[in-house]
Amino acid sequence: MNRKELLSTLTLVSRALASDNLLPPIFRCFCFTGGNVYASNDQLAIMAPCPDGETFAVNGQTLLGLLENSSADEVEFTLVEQNCLIKAGRSRFKLPYFPKSEYLFAEPKEKPLGEFAIRQIEVGGLTACLNTVSRDNTAPALMGVFLHGPQHMLYSCDGDALTRFDLGKKQTHPAVALLPTAFCETVLKIIAEVGTENSSLEISNSWVKAVLEQGYVCYARLTANPTPLDHAGELKKSMRKPPSWVPVPDELNAALSRARVVADPETAPTFFKVEQGKLRINTLTSNGEVKDVVNLKHPDTEAKVNAALVQRALALCTEMSIFDNCTVYKNGGDLLIVISNMGS
Repeated sequence: MNRKELLSTLTLVSRALASDNLLPPIFRCFCFTGGNVYASNDQLAIMAPCPDGETFAVNGQTLLGLLENSSADEVEFTLVEQNCLIKAGRSRFKLPYFPKSEYLFAEPKEKPLGEFAIRQIEVGGLTACLNTVSRDNTAPALMGVFLHGPQHMLYSCDGDALTRFDLGKKQTHPAVALLPTAFCETVLKIIAEVGTENSSLEISNSWVKAVLEQGYVCYARLTANPTPLDHAGELKKSMRKPPSWVPVPDELNAALSRARVVADPETAPTFFKVEQGKLRINTLTSNGEVKDVVNLKHPDTEAKVNAALVQRALALCTEMSIFDNCTVYKNGGDLLIVISNMGS
């Protein structure tokens, strides 16, 4: 088979290889099934078409390393006794392999509760929500993108910021599920390579499945979430009154970059003070003080913000509003981001 095509496929599939040596070795392998290849770490599985007719499993990182460091056009696999012999140009490799009888992953047979088409709007929503997923293992209920099918919403929250993305009412789905971060990142990575045409998301009681272009399929166990965060309620508590939306000033992003020079090393606050159509920005730390002023036609108010989080929201949004307990950002009617003020 073509080495470059195989390497491209295995690189995407490798996102599901286990890195934990405490798991059975098969979870660190590429498993060839005679027409497909997959990797599974027991939480995430990725499957892709593969034309090789052999059925065997070999260590994934070892095979990737050999293919990456070969310049051969074609590679051939042959099973001899307990070894997989690989021919790549003038090079010959011999790797131990596992037979199919030791494979541990089987495609789930649960009936899906419903199906979502994956279009560019869903891609945009997942991308935005991944910016505010929690990476804290002590808060599993926040480690993923929360799909609320009846509300047609995607949510994420990391404790400091909350993102809401409106999927629109063209698609209905009864599922309410926390989609694991690794699954969302993997789906977006594959879509970036193969596109979104004819792609879909299926959710059952225990699994989420993405059916993607060029035969790629991703599975993930749904994160147990017995007490999900009430995202809509949190938004209501944060925004005690309707936001005073104003366009994001062109100069604000550069001003925040300057503030972060002294703020980031100490995770220090940046002070916003709006008065008479001006936003005064002040950051004072042991590293120095940075002041800026930008025009902002917004009601007078004050806030103490994390400049890095604000700048992250500005990369996605075109309008903003400032409260004494949070700042709020949006892009059209789809995307809303709320960031708690420091000390609130």
